[in-house]
Amino acid sequence: MVGSFRPAMSKTQPRLRLASRLALAAIVLVVGFFSVGTTLANVVVKLDPAQAYRLSPADGRIAALLASARFAQGQDTDPNGRLSSLAQNALFAEATATDALVVLAFQAQLRGETAKSDRLFEYSARLSRRELSPQLWGIEDAAERGDVEDALRHYDIALRTSRTARGMLYPVLVSALEEPEIRRRLLEVLRKQPDWRQNFILYAGTSGVAPAATAQLFAEGRRINLVVSDAVNSQLVDTLVRGGEFDQAWAYYTTFRPGAERSRARPLDGDLGEDGRSAFDWKPGDDPALSASILRDGDQSVLDFSVPTGFGGVLLEQTQFMRPGRYTLRGKISDLDLDTRSTPYWSLTCLGGAEIGRQAVSGSNEGEWLRFTGTFTVPDSCRMQTLKLVLRPSNKVGGLDGRVPEVSLQPSPIKER
Repeated sequence: MVGSFRPAMSKTQPRLRLASRLALAAIVLVVGFFSVGTTLANVVVKLDPAQAYRLSPADGRIAALLASARFAQGQDTDPNGRLSSLAQNALFAEATATDALVVLAFQAQLRGETAKSDRLFEYSARLSRRELSPQLWGIEDAAERGDVEDALRHYDIALRTSRTARGMLYPVLVSALEEPEIRRRLLEVLRKQPDWRQNFILYAGTSGVAPAATAQLFAEGRRINLVVSDAVNSQLVDTLVRGGEFDQAWAYYTTFRPGAERSRARPLDGDLGEDGRSAFDWKPGDDPALSASILRDGDQSVLDFSVPTGFGGVLLEQTQFMRPGRYTLRGKISDLDLDTRSTPYWSLTCLGGAEIGRQAVSGSNEGEWLRFTGTFTVPDSCRMQTLKLVLRPSNKVGGLDGRVPEVSLQPSPIKER
Protein backbone atom coordinates (compact mmCIF):
# COMPACT_ATOMS: atom_id res chain seq x y z
CA MET A 1 0.00 0.00 0.00
CA VAL A 2 1.34 3.44 -0.92
CA GLY A 3 2.48 5.26 2.20
CA SER A 4 2.72 2.19 4.40
CA PHE A 5 5.78 1.59 6.57
CA ARG A 6 7.53 -1.67 7.23
CA PRO A 7 9.32 -2.46 10.48
CA ALA A 8 13.08 -2.19 11.07
CA MET A 9 13.49 0.78 8.76
CA SER A 10 16.96 2.31 8.41
CA LYS A 11 17.66 5.93 9.30
CA THR A 12 17.50 7.04 5.68
CA GLN A 13 14.29 5.19 4.84
CA PRO A 14 11.76 7.79 6.09
CA ARG A 15 13.07 10.43 3.65
CA LEU A 16 13.17 7.93 0.80
CA ARG A 17 9.65 6.80 1.65
CA LEU A 18 8.48 10.41 1.60
CA ALA A 19 10.02 10.87 -1.84
CA SER A 20 8.46 7.73 -3.26
CA ARG A 21 5.11 8.37 -1.59
CA LEU A 22 4.81 11.82 -3.15
CA ALA A 23 5.98 10.58 -6.50
CA LEU A 24 3.57 7.65 -6.65
CA ALA A 25 0.68 9.83 -5.54
CA ALA A 26 1.39 12.15 -8.45
CA ILE A 27 1.98 9.53 -11.12
CA VAL A 28 -1.69 8.82 -11.77
CA LEU A 29 -1.99 12.42 -12.94
CA VAL A 30 0.89 12.28 -15.41
CA VAL A 31 1.09 8.75 -16.84
CA GLY A 32 0.75 7.97 -20.43
CA PHE A 33 -0.49 10.40 -23.01
CA PHE A 34 2.11 9.97 -25.75
CA SER A 35 1.71 9.61 -29.48
CA VAL A 36 1.49 5.98 -30.67
CA GLY A 37 0.88 6.36 -34.39
CA THR A 38 -0.71 8.48 -37.08
CA THR A 39 -4.39 7.42 -37.06
CA LEU A 40 -7.15 9.88 -36.13
CA ALA A 41 -7.52 8.07 -32.79
CA ASN A 42 -3.87 8.64 -32.04
CA VAL A 43 -4.21 12.33 -32.88
CA VAL A 44 -6.96 12.87 -30.30
CA VAL A 45 -5.76 10.44 -27.63
CA LYS A 46 -3.92 13.07 -25.60
CA LEU A 47 -6.93 15.38 -25.48
CA ASP A 48 -9.73 12.83 -25.20
CA PRO A 49 -8.71 9.19 -24.62
CA ALA A 50 -12.37 8.11 -24.43
CA GLN A 51 -13.08 9.49 -27.93
CA ALA A 52 -9.85 7.93 -29.19
CA TYR A 53 -10.97 4.56 -27.79
CA ARG A 54 -14.34 4.86 -29.56
CA LEU A 55 -12.50 5.51 -32.82
CA SER A 56 -10.07 2.61 -32.33
CA PRO A 57 -11.26 0.14 -29.64
CA ALA A 58 -8.88 -2.59 -30.81
CA ASP A 59 -5.76 -0.50 -30.21
CA GLY A 60 -4.25 -1.82 -27.00
CA ARG A 61 -2.16 1.27 -26.29
CA ILE A 62 -5.16 3.58 -26.58
CA ALA A 63 -7.19 1.26 -24.34
CA ALA A 64 -4.36 1.34 -21.80
CA LEU A 65 -4.29 5.14 -21.85
CA LEU A 66 -8.04 5.27 -21.32
CA ALA A 67 -7.72 2.88 -18.37
CA SER A 68 -4.99 5.09 -16.92
CA ALA A 69 -7.08 8.25 -17.36
CA ARG A 70 -10.12 6.66 -15.74
CA PHE A 71 -8.04 5.37 -12.85
CA ALA A 72 -6.77 8.90 -12.28
CA GLN A 73 -10.35 10.17 -12.15
CA GLY A 74 -11.51 7.52 -9.69
CA GLN A 75 -9.31 4.86 -8.12
CA ASP A 76 -11.48 1.80 -8.73
CA THR A 77 -9.85 -1.20 -7.04
CA ASP A 78 -12.36 -3.89 -8.09
CA PRO A 79 -10.36 -6.72 -9.76
CA ASN A 80 -13.52 -7.75 -11.67
CA GLY A 81 -14.72 -4.24 -12.49
CA ARG A 82 -14.91 -2.44 -15.83
CA LEU A 83 -11.65 -0.60 -15.28
CA SER A 84 -9.74 -3.79 -14.57
CA SER A 85 -11.33 -5.45 -17.60
CA LEU A 86 -10.36 -2.50 -19.80
CA ALA A 87 -6.73 -2.75 -18.63
CA GLN A 88 -6.64 -6.52 -19.13
CA ASN A 89 -8.16 -6.24 -22.63
CA ALA A 90 -5.54 -3.62 -23.46
CA LEU A 91 -2.83 -6.15 -22.56
CA PHE A 92 -4.47 -8.85 -24.66
CA ALA A 93 -4.36 -6.47 -27.63
CA GLU A 94 -0.88 -5.11 -26.87
CA ALA A 95 1.30 -7.08 -24.47
CA THR A 96 3.69 -4.16 -24.01
CA ALA A 97 1.02 -1.63 -22.98
CA THR A 98 2.75 -0.65 -19.74
CA ASP A 99 0.05 1.87 -18.79
CA ALA A 100 -2.39 -1.03 -18.40
CA LEU A 101 0.12 -2.91 -16.23
CA VAL A 102 0.53 0.17 -14.05
CA VAL A 103 -3.23 0.47 -13.55
CA LEU A 104 -3.47 -3.18 -12.52
CA ALA A 105 -0.46 -2.77 -10.25
CA PHE A 106 -1.98 0.25 -8.52
CA GLN A 107 -5.27 -1.55 -8.09
CA ALA A 108 -3.50 -4.49 -6.45
CA GLN A 109 -1.50 -2.15 -4.22
CA LEU A 110 -4.63 -0.33 -3.06
CA ARG A 111 -6.24 -3.69 -2.26
CA GLY A 112 -3.22 -4.58 -0.13
CA GLU A 113 -2.00 -7.26 -2.52
CA THR A 114 1.62 -6.15 -2.26
CA ALA A 115 3.24 -9.19 -3.85
CA LYS A 116 1.00 -9.02 -6.92
CA SER A 117 1.53 -5.27 -7.22
CA ASP A 118 5.30 -5.71 -7.02
CA ARG A 119 5.26 -8.37 -9.74
CA LEU A 120 3.26 -6.16 -12.08
CA PHE A 121 5.45 -3.12 -11.49
CA GLU A 122 8.60 -5.20 -11.93
CA TYR A 123 7.31 -6.62 -15.20
CA SER A 124 6.40 -3.12 -16.38
CA ALA A 125 9.92 -1.92 -15.53
CA ARG A 126 11.43 -4.76 -17.59
CA LEU A 127 9.24 -3.89 -20.57
CA SER A 128 10.25 -0.25 -20.73
CA ARG A 129 12.92 1.80 -18.98
CA ARG A 130 11.39 4.92 -20.47
CA GLU A 131 8.09 4.59 -18.63
CA LEU A 132 7.95 6.79 -15.55
CA SER A 133 5.54 4.72 -13.46
CA PRO A 134 7.75 1.61 -13.16
CA GLN A 135 10.73 3.75 -12.16
CA LEU A 136 8.67 5.34 -9.41
CA TRP A 137 7.70 1.90 -8.25
CA GLY A 138 11.40 1.03 -8.27
CA ILE A 139 12.06 4.01 -5.99
CA GLU A 140 9.28 2.85 -3.69
CA ASP A 141 10.53 -0.72 -3.63
CA ALA A 142 14.15 0.29 -2.98
CA ALA A 143 13.05 2.64 -0.21
CA GLU A 144 11.11 -0.16 1.44
CA ARG A 145 14.32 -2.18 1.46
CA GLY A 146 16.43 0.74 2.64
CA ASP A 147 18.57 0.46 -0.50
CA VAL A 148 19.71 4.05 -1.15
CA GLU A 149 21.89 3.09 -4.12
CA ASP A 150 19.07 1.29 -5.94
CA ALA A 151 16.58 4.06 -5.18
CA LEU A 152 18.94 6.61 -6.72
CA ARG A 153 19.47 4.33 -9.71
CA HIS A 154 15.74 4.53 -10.40
CA TYR A 155 15.81 8.29 -9.80
CA ASP A 156 18.57 8.53 -12.40
CA ILE A 157 16.65 6.49 -14.98
CA ALA A 158 13.46 8.47 -14.39
CA LEU A 159 15.24 11.83 -14.64
CA ARG A 160 17.09 10.82 -17.80
CA THR A 161 14.05 9.45 -19.59
CA SER A 162 11.25 11.81 -18.51
CA ARG A 163 11.24 15.59 -18.23
CA THR A 164 7.96 15.27 -16.32
CA ALA A 165 9.89 13.43 -13.63
CA ARG A 166 12.13 16.41 -12.97
CA GLY A 167 9.40 18.68 -11.69
CA MET A 168 8.06 15.81 -9.59
CA LEU A 169 11.26 14.32 -8.19
CA TYR A 170 13.61 17.27 -7.75
CA PRO A 171 11.81 18.66 -4.66
CA VAL A 172 11.73 15.33 -2.84
CA LEU A 173 15.31 14.50 -3.80
CA VAL A 174 16.57 17.87 -2.53
CA SER A 175 14.59 17.53 0.70
CA ALA A 176 16.30 14.17 1.29
CA LEU A 177 19.78 15.73 1.13
CA GLU A 178 19.83 16.23 4.89
CA GLU A 179 20.88 12.59 5.12
CA PRO A 180 24.69 12.29 4.65
CA GLU A 181 24.36 8.85 3.06
CA ILE A 182 21.98 10.17 0.42
CA ARG A 183 24.32 13.07 -0.37
CA ARG A 184 27.26 10.69 -0.69
CA ARG A 185 25.43 8.30 -2.99
CA LEU A 186 23.94 11.13 -5.05
CA LEU A 187 27.41 12.56 -5.68
CA GLU A 188 28.43 9.17 -7.04
CA VAL A 189 25.56 9.46 -9.54
CA LEU A 190 26.40 13.08 -10.41
CA ARG A 191 30.05 12.14 -10.94
CA LYS A 192 28.91 10.19 -14.04
CA GLN A 193 27.63 13.43 -15.64
CA PRO A 194 23.96 12.49 -16.23
CA ASP A 195 22.21 14.91 -18.60
CA TRP A 196 20.07 16.25 -15.74
CA ARG A 197 23.07 17.17 -13.57
CA GLN A 198 23.28 20.92 -14.27
CA ASN A 199 19.51 21.30 -14.31
CA PHE A 200 19.33 19.66 -10.89
CA ILE A 201 22.11 21.92 -9.56
CA LEU A 202 20.16 24.96 -10.77
CA TYR A 203 16.97 23.74 -9.10
CA ALA A 204 18.64 22.73 -5.84
CA GLY A 205 20.50 26.02 -5.52
CA THR A 206 17.61 28.34 -6.36
CA SER A 207 14.41 26.61 -5.23
CA GLY A 208 14.74 27.37 -1.52
CA VAL A 209 14.12 23.69 -0.66
CA ALA A 210 16.52 22.54 2.09
CA PRO A 211 19.15 25.26 1.40
CA ALA A 212 21.51 24.21 4.21
CA ALA A 213 21.59 20.60 2.99
CA THR A 214 22.04 21.82 -0.59
CA ALA A 215 25.01 23.92 0.51
CA GLN A 216 26.52 20.81 2.07
CA LEU A 217 26.01 18.86 -1.15
CA PHE A 218 27.66 21.58 -3.23
CA ALA A 219 30.57 21.91 -0.81
CA GLU A 220 31.11 18.15 -0.74
CA GLY A 221 30.73 18.09 -4.52
CA ARG A 222 33.94 20.02 -5.02
CA ARG A 223 35.84 16.74 -4.76
CA ILE A 224 34.09 15.54 -7.95
CA ASN A 225 34.42 18.94 -9.66
CA LEU A 226 30.74 19.74 -9.31
CA VAL A 227 30.38 23.03 -11.19
CA VAL A 228 28.08 25.57 -9.54
CA SER A 229 27.74 28.97 -11.21
CA ASP A 230 28.32 32.28 -9.42
CA ALA A 231 24.63 33.08 -9.86
CA VAL A 232 23.51 29.85 -8.16
CA ASN A 233 26.10 30.23 -5.39
CA SER A 234 25.03 33.79 -4.63
CA GLN A 235 21.33 32.94 -4.63
CA LEU A 236 21.90 30.02 -2.27
CA VAL A 237 23.85 32.25 0.14
CA ASP A 238 21.09 34.87 0.04
CA THR A 239 18.44 32.21 0.71
CA LEU A 240 20.36 31.06 3.79
CA VAL A 241 20.75 34.65 5.01
CA ARG A 242 17.04 35.38 4.56
CA GLY A 243 16.23 32.20 6.46
CA GLY A 244 18.39 33.26 9.41
CA GLU A 245 20.94 30.49 8.80
CA PHE A 246 23.87 32.91 9.09
CA ASP A 247 26.59 30.47 10.09
CA GLN A 248 25.69 28.13 7.23
CA ALA A 249 25.54 31.06 4.80
CA TRP A 250 28.99 32.30 5.77
CA ALA A 251 30.50 28.81 5.83
CA TYR A 252 29.23 28.14 2.32
CA TYR A 253 30.30 31.57 1.07
CA THR A 254 33.90 30.83 2.08
CA THR A 255 33.89 27.66 -0.03
CA PHE A 256 33.74 29.70 -3.24
CA ARG A 257 35.30 32.95 -1.92
CA PRO A 258 38.47 31.57 -0.33
CA GLY A 259 40.24 34.03 1.91
CA ALA A 260 37.08 35.86 2.98
CA GLU A 261 37.18 36.90 6.65
CA ARG A 262 34.28 37.75 8.93
CA SER A 263 36.27 40.59 10.50
CA ARG A 264 36.79 42.45 7.22
CA ALA A 265 34.61 43.76 4.45
CA ARG A 266 35.25 42.03 1.14
CA PRO A 267 36.94 44.11 -1.60
CA LEU A 268 35.18 45.54 -4.64
CA ASP A 269 35.11 42.97 -7.45
CA GLY A 270 34.34 44.19 -10.95
CA ASP A 271 34.68 40.71 -12.42
CA LEU A 272 31.43 39.50 -10.88
CA GLY A 273 28.27 39.78 -12.93
CA GLU A 274 25.16 41.29 -11.40
CA ASP A 275 23.65 37.84 -10.72
CA GLY A 276 26.90 36.60 -9.22
CA ARG A 277 26.92 38.97 -6.23
CA SER A 278 25.70 37.52 -2.95
CA ALA A 279 24.76 39.51 0.13
CA PHE A 280 28.37 39.17 1.36
CA ASP A 281 29.72 40.82 -1.81
CA TRP A 282 29.55 44.51 -2.61
CA LYS A 283 26.39 45.34 -4.55
CA PRO A 284 25.57 48.64 -6.26
CA GLY A 285 22.28 50.26 -5.27
CA ASP A 286 19.25 49.14 -7.25
CA ASP A 287 17.34 52.46 -7.37
CA PRO A 288 16.61 53.00 -11.09
CA ALA A 289 17.06 56.76 -10.63
CA LEU A 290 20.70 56.18 -9.70
CA SER A 291 23.17 54.77 -12.19
CA ALA A 292 25.68 52.72 -10.20
CA SER A 293 27.84 49.78 -11.24
CA ILE A 294 31.01 48.01 -10.14
CA LEU A 295 33.48 47.84 -13.00
CA ARG A 296 37.03 46.85 -13.80
CA ASP A 297 39.42 49.74 -14.44
CA GLY A 298 42.77 48.34 -15.37
CA ASP A 299 44.02 46.27 -12.47
CA GLN A 300 41.48 47.55 -9.95
CA SER A 301 37.71 47.52 -9.42
CA VAL A 302 35.70 50.70 -8.89
CA LEU A 303 32.15 51.79 -8.15
CA ASP A 304 31.11 54.17 -10.92
CA PHE A 305 27.99 56.27 -10.34
CA SER A 306 25.95 59.02 -11.94
CA VAL A 307 23.06 60.72 -10.13
CA PRO A 308 20.63 63.36 -11.46
CA THR A 309 20.15 66.65 -9.64
CA GLY A 310 17.84 66.35 -6.65
CA PHE A 311 18.12 62.56 -6.30
CA GLY A 312 19.78 60.47 -3.63
CA GLY A 313 19.85 56.93 -2.28
CA VAL A 314 22.02 53.88 -1.65
CA LEU A 315 25.02 53.68 -3.97
CA LEU A 316 26.77 50.64 -2.51
CA GLU A 317 26.09 48.01 0.16
CA GLN A 318 27.47 44.81 1.63
CA THR A 319 26.18 42.47 4.33
CA GLN A 320 28.61 41.92 7.20
CA PHE A 321 28.88 39.08 9.72
CA MET A 322 31.19 40.85 12.15
CA ARG A 323 31.65 39.98 15.79
CA PRO A 324 31.05 42.66 18.46
CA GLY A 325 33.79 45.27 18.62
CA ARG A 326 35.13 48.47 17.13
CA TYR A 327 35.87 48.70 13.40
CA THR A 328 37.65 51.24 11.22
CA LEU A 329 36.30 52.31 7.85
CA ARG A 330 38.69 53.66 5.22
CA GLY A 331 38.60 54.43 1.52
CA LYS A 332 38.47 57.12 -1.09
CA ILE A 333 35.83 58.70 -3.31
CA SER A 334 35.79 61.31 -6.05
CA ASP A 335 35.94 64.86 -4.67
CA LEU A 336 32.31 65.79 -5.34
CA ASP A 337 32.69 69.41 -4.16
CA LEU A 338 29.45 69.43 -2.16
CA ASP A 339 28.22 71.52 0.74
CA THR A 340 27.85 69.77 4.10
CA ARG A 341 24.09 69.29 3.66
CA SER A 342 24.70 67.04 0.62
CA THR A 343 27.72 65.11 1.88
CA PRO A 344 27.42 61.32 1.32
CA TYR A 345 27.61 59.12 4.39
CA TRP A 346 28.27 55.53 5.38
CA SER A 347 25.58 53.81 7.46
CA LEU A 348 25.91 50.58 9.44
CA THR A 349 22.61 48.92 10.34
CA CYS A 350 21.70 45.72 12.15
CA LEU A 351 19.54 43.04 10.61
CA GLY A 352 16.05 44.47 10.79
CA GLY A 353 17.13 48.03 9.94
CA ALA A 354 18.21 49.57 13.26
CA GLU A 355 21.08 51.95 12.53
CA ILE A 356 24.04 51.57 14.89
CA GLY A 357 26.33 54.15 13.31
CA ARG A 358 26.68 56.81 10.63
CA GLN A 359 29.84 58.41 9.29
CA ALA A 360 29.85 61.36 6.93
CA VAL A 361 32.33 61.08 4.06
CA SER A 362 34.99 63.57 5.09
CA GLY A 363 38.76 63.60 5.24
CA SER A 364 41.82 64.76 3.33
CA ASN A 365 41.93 65.75 -0.34
CA GLU A 366 44.33 64.01 -2.69
CA GLY A 367 43.90 65.79 -5.99
CA GLU A 368 40.65 64.57 -7.51
CA TRP A 369 40.06 62.19 -4.60
CA LEU A 370 38.78 62.56 -1.06
CA ARG A 371 40.29 60.03 1.33
CA PHE A 372 37.88 59.28 4.19
CA THR A 373 37.99 57.41 7.48
CA GLY A 374 35.59 56.61 10.32
CA THR A 375 34.75 54.12 13.05
CA PHE A 376 31.79 51.91 13.94
CA THR A 377 31.09 49.90 17.08
CA VAL A 378 29.14 46.65 16.72
CA PRO A 379 27.20 45.77 19.90
CA ASP A 380 26.71 42.26 21.26
CA SER A 381 23.06 42.25 20.17
CA CYS A 382 23.85 42.89 16.49
CA ARG A 383 24.78 39.61 14.81
CA MET A 384 24.38 40.62 11.16
CA GLN A 385 25.03 44.08 9.74
CA THR A 386 24.71 45.96 6.46
CA LEU A 387 27.20 48.65 5.47
CA LYS A 388 25.81 51.20 2.98
CA LEU A 389 27.11 54.24 1.16
CA VAL A 390 24.22 56.70 0.95
CA LEU A 391 24.15 59.77 -1.29
CA ARG A 392 21.98 62.68 -0.17
CA PRO A 393 20.04 64.68 -2.79
CA SER A 394 22.10 67.53 -4.23
CA ASN A 395 21.20 70.67 -6.15
CA LYS A 396 24.46 70.62 -8.05
CA VAL A 397 23.81 71.62 -11.66
CA GLY A 398 24.20 68.68 -13.99
CA GLY A 399 23.94 66.14 -11.21
CA LEU A 400 26.78 64.11 -9.75
CA ASP A 401 29.28 61.75 -11.34
CA GLY A 402 31.83 59.97 -9.23
CA ARG A 403 33.81 56.87 -8.38
CA VAL A 404 34.76 54.84 -5.33
CA PRO A 405 37.98 52.87 -5.99
CA GLU A 406 38.69 51.84 -2.41
CA VAL A 407 36.73 50.89 0.68
CA SER A 408 37.72 48.74 3.65
CA LEU A 409 36.23 47.88 7.02
CA GLN A 410 38.32 46.01 9.57
CA PRO A 411 38.93 45.76 13.32
CA SER A 412 40.37 48.94 14.79
CA PRO A 413 44.00 48.75 15.94
CA ILE A 414 44.46 48.36 19.68
CA LYS A 415 45.70 51.97 20.04
CA GLU A 416 42.37 53.25 18.71
CA ARG A 417 40.31 51.43 21.32
